[in-house]
Amino acid sequence: MPSTEEKGKGVANTPAIGVDLDLVDIKVTLKKLDLKGQWNLRPILREVATKFQAGEVNIVVGPSGSGMSSLLNLLSSRLPSSIGYFVKSSKLLVDGIIAQPEDLRGLCSYVTQDDNSLLPYLTVREMFRFATGLRLPKDMTWKAKRGRAEEVIRAMGLGYCADNLIGGEFVKGISGGEK
Repeated sequence: MPSTEEKGKGVANTPAIGVDLDLVDIKVTLKKLDLKGQWNLRPILREVATKFQAGEVNIVVGPSGSGMSSLLNLLSSRLPSSIGYFVKSSKLLVDGIIAQPEDLRGLCSYVTQDDNSLLPYLTVREMFRFATGLRLPKDMTWKAKRGRAEEVIRAMGLGYCADNLIGGEFVKGISGGEK
């Protein structure tokens, strides 16, 4: 448990960046038509409750099929629309204010070990700079974006591999955990 002085500090003892996210009674059900034209309901998440604190490392673990990816996909607005549609019943609080899952798109994200959005021929530093160019406001200066990329690299403890290639199927690079 962090001391009062450590509260508000993130990874590598840097100031916390982001927001607190409370999930209360999260339910997700897949609604899908079968070949007979009948709607089938399949529960994906049942009454999930947790809290993600800004600047903290948050780990989602559980057995295969327990809904970890579904929870992360809900929070990052990545629930697939090609297999049916999802009925969401939840209470999401961002810094104590009620929000909709769609509101989280710019706040919540994650990278899978086999994420195709990582460009294998870029270094970790180049990838973060590229991402800040895409995700941060257009009116933010290039220098500020580069600074933000460096902050995130340090906060995530990736400074030691920042100049290594990300790598992929045909290019040796950083490990899956580093990705």
